[in-house]
Amino acid sequence: MTAGQRIERTPGILPLIARVFGLTRGHRRPLFFAVACGLAYTLLSLVPPLVVRAVIGALVNPSGDAVAIGELAAVLVIVALLRGLTRYGETFTSHVVAYRVLNDLIERVFAHVQRLPQRFFADRRSAEIATRAVVDATEIEVFIAHAVTQATQAMLVPTAMIAILVALNWQLALVALAPLPIAVWLSVAFLPPMQRRWRRVRARLSELSATVQESLAGITVVKAFGAEASRQALVERQSRGFRDEIVAANRNTLIPTSALEALAGVAAALVIWQGASRALGGEIAAADLLVFVFYLGQIYLPLLQLAALGESVNTAIASADRVFSLLDAEPDMLDRPDTPAPRVNAWSVEFRDVTFGYDPDRPVLRDVSFLVAAGETVALVGMTGAGKSTTASLVPRLYDPWNGSVRLGDHDVRDLPLAFARRQVAMVLQDVFLFEGSVRENLLVARPNATEVQIEAAARAANADGFIRDLPGGYEARVGERGVRLSGGQKQRISIARALLRDAPILVLDEATSSVDAETEGLIQEALERLARGRTTIVIAHRLSTIRNADRIVVLDDGRVAEIGTHDDLIARDGLYAAMYRAHAASRGWTVRSAAGVPGE
Repeated sequence: MTAGQRIERTPGILPLIARVFGLTRGHRRPLFFAVACGLAYTLLSLVPPLVVRAVIGALVNPSGDAVAIGELAAVLVIVALLRGLTRYGETFTSHVVAYRVLNDLIERVFAHVQRLPQRFFADRRSAEIATRAVVDATEIEVFIAHAVTQATQAMLVPTAMIAILVALNWQLALVALAPLPIAVWLSVAFLPPMQRRWRRVRARLSELSATVQESLAGITVVKAFGAEASRQALVERQSRGFRDEIVAANRNTLIPTSALEALAGVAAALVIWQGASRALGGEIAAADLLVFVFYLGQIYLPLLQLAALGESVNTAIASADRVFSLLDAEPDMLDRPDTPAPRVNAWSVEFRDVTFGYDPDRPVLRDVSFLVAAGETVALVGMTGAGKSTTASLVPRLYDPWNGSVRLGDHDVRDLPLAFARRQVAMVLQDVFLFEGSVRENLLVARPNATEVQIEAAARAANADGFIRDLPGGYEARVGERGVRLSGGQKQRISIARALLRDAPILVLDEATSSVDAETEGLIQEALERLARGRTTIVIAHRLSTIRNADRIVVLDDGRVAEIGTHDDLIARDGLYAAMYRAHAASRGWTVRSAAGVPGE
């Protein structure tokens, strides 16, 4: 299943459980130890009824003595100590295994998600993916920590108890076990519908979490447009949907639990009725009847415990399904086998007859061809929606073209190792993204091993060093989520410094000066021109005045190359670029006027 396909499905429960158990590979020894401790703990519970039976036998036997009864009491003490030790061993070890598996799974899922292509994220809400990667993975810990050991006990312990009951009195054992097939059927028959129910619960919760996260991330927009009421109504509607779904899921989950409780009571009543009748007739000893009643509860207890874990287990299974469906989304942008990193002397960028779009049958670029020779600066201009940013996104291979090829250093980018190709490109995007952390940490994203001198040099070149030092903490100042503590111009300059620190031979500037004032724009423009020397640079700009000195200008119109030339050549042709330039020049004289016609201040 490729990343572009839907990742929702409902496989059988047994394959899911098998895959969850497969996650314990590498941790099987401690897991088996936990299971062994759990079995020992439960099997030790078989001993006290037998000891009590022996005590009763000693009391009714004229030859019984106090020494024997004291020895039996000592056995009970030893059993109690062993049960305490095995209980601790089971609980602690199973949780250690579960937490280790959880850690491995989160690391594996996150690594896998980062390998998925850009279009995978364009089709899905990031918060929903995050829920699958972390929250759903966390739910699997419950299954491993509790369900594995208890499921093993539910299968093996009743078998041992049944063998003892049959040995004591096989006729009464048949009476005691008469409801057991119904109990087993209830435990199994309700699993598929409960799995479907709990999967819908997880989907509802994921949708609700994504909406809340998006609303908080966009809280400035929400407040600015007075959208609190509409967002509140959306959250309330989704929360009520989640509430109704989880209530329905619990209603189904509690049916087998309640039925098992009733069946266990029926079995106990049958044993007391039949056992007492047989005891009065001398067919069974009163002590044996006591053992029957006690063991009967222990036979049904593991099934009841599993049923009590129903919500947690079903949630874990539904979460496992969602996590595995994410892992099954295959990256479709893979390195070709045995692809070495080539030696490239001149990092040119060339588009050859490139056609590409985000949706099938709706191309954004159509037969785009142009060359940026090594060390050149080429500007991409065009109206909004012409395909400028899409063109830039193909350079670091965020997407692959439908037809044609993008070539870096005269190599098809698809023939280059993906990590190698992306190391050759530094980007400054129009929508600046900063991670929650310090200024320094955000700069080191581009070059983790950069020195202090290199960091500060890049910041100075981007005209950012001054305001960074004025921040509380300087380079250690926290920028907040998505850089919320910084102005738009400050974020843009940190983004530019990050790209400069990358020191890649290819530079892509997508509206790199869009969020700075005129004075800062001039300083950044000078720095960019100086740093672009010797680098292959693609510049995207709406401010046509900033790209006049480009070696060439590529004019895009509705996804096609309309014109290519220098600024002076294109002005002389009096085509689309010239019209855009005249409109841009006219807009620079535009002013805001008041309702009375007086120029705004």
